[in-house]
Amino acid sequence: MKLQGLNLEVVNIYRKGIFELDTMVFCCDNCGRAIVNSAEVKDLQTGNKYTIGLDCKKTLIDKKHIDRIAANNPDFTAKYKIKDYKREQNDLQKVAMYLDNPNKYECVVYNYGSGQDFTVYDNTKTDAFGNAGATVFSESIHYLFRIGLKDLLTAAVSKGIIKQSK
Repeated sequence: MKLQGLNLEVVNIYRKGIFELDTMVFCCDNCGRAIVNSAEVKDLQTGNKYTIGLDCKKTLIDKKHIDRIAANNPDFTAKYKIKDYKREQNDLQKVAMYLDNPNKYECVVYNYGSGQDFTVYDNTKTDAFGNAGATVFSESIHYLFRIGLKDLLTAAVSKGIIKQSK
């Protein structure tokens, strides 16, 4: 584990299978295993960037972050801050999975006023009114960008995987 002990931060999450079907599998900069889905991370001391697998991200970044939250918040707020962090990490995985399955999920960005929402419909389910395409996920674009999905969502829009409302 060559990146163990570095102070790393996630820059972006990538699922290579979505947009680069001809891309070959590559190696994790931490453990050397073959990976397709990855996280681009930056060492906060040197500025060096690395590409690691999502399993190594959990070990190198997520666990350390959760431990730091618990240590810095000895009161009751630690539990809630850890829950928020885990939710963000879960949302990263869900959005990437939705984008990776365009036959099952329809992804749409809705524009309103000064904001935008990213909404996912499951084409295999019906909503409460019997219409095809039940809503399974909806979040603000600003939130999704903040948690590291800006490049992934931008690429999905340019490839036509995400539709934009008019």
